[in-house]
Amino acid sequence: MEFTWRLRATSKIQMKCLRDFLFADDDAVTAHSAEDLQQLMDSFSKACQDFGLTISLKKTQVMGQDVDSPPCITISAQELEVVHDFVYLGSTISDTLSLDTELNKRIGKAATTFSRLTKRVWLNKKLTEHTKIQVYRACVLSTLLYCSESWTLYARQERKLNTFHMCCPRRILSITWQDKVPNSAVLERAGISSMYTLLKQ
Repeated sequence: MEFTWRLRATSKIQMKCLRDFLFADDDAVTAHSAEDLQQLMDSFSKACQDFGLTISLKKTQVMGQDVDSPPCITISAQELEVVHDFVYLGSTISDTLSLDTELNKRIGKAATTFSRLTKRVWLNKKLTEHTKIQVYRACVLSTLLYCSESWTLYARQERKLNTFHMCCPRRILSITWQDKVPNSAVLERAGISSMYTLLKQ
């Protein structure tokens, strides 16, 4: 199934051909103004009706970024819920244009993953340090840095990520802060890079 959808941008009209719309999930429609967004949603809603597709209005939300007042967008005369942030493809997008919300959730998910592996991995005496670090890389770091290639971070945000990152190998290697072992020595023993290097990579 396919249909053509006319999109009106700020200065020109584009023709978009959308295919395979028997089922769609996690779609995002963006515009530079509330008026443009309403026109896009009207066109999209009409196209869905023509092809017998149903938009889930309960799951459809609208968010404005860098606007004076929240946008009022309707579909079939029903006003959509305005939210301050939402999750799209696993990443949290905020109306404040800040990454703080996303980073807090990333750290929270990584901490949960780390905690769940405590008994089976970190405290497992049958596993070598190398194996434990590899599990940390695969399970915890991948969760922490998901979608990080699209981040533009401030120094304070990098420090926040690095603080969490340094706590993990210290716990895995049973190195406490009272041992007065510098971070560089911990990273060298673990064989992993600092958070700043990982973010650059």
